[in-house]
Amino acid sequence: MIFKKLRSNRGETMVEMLVSIALLVLAMSILAAALSSAYSITQASRNADEDYYEDLSAAELKEGSGTSGKVKISRSGGSEVNVPVEIYGNESDLGSLKSYSFKG
Repeated sequence: MIFKKLRSNRGETMVEMLVSIALLVLAMSILAAALSSAYSITQASRNADEDYYEDLSAAELKEGSGTSGKVKISRSGGSEVNVPVEIYGNESDLGSLKSYSFKG
């Protein structure tokens, strides 16, 4: 039976060829969407890292537009302490990471 199939001169049908091409296109579109999503996540992460390290450098050098503020620190007994700090970062971007430098 196997030898009979191997000796056959019959090729693939048009339907088989179209189905295989459709499956290939579907797989490639899923791969392209995954790569595009990964690229945008990587870019957003890289931009957040750059912003953070710029603010951290400004805090370490005590340069830039630092504003006074307080950071609330919780202790193990349930008590809280407010520590005065200088806050460095872009004030207009409320969701961004900030850098802190303790006063004194």
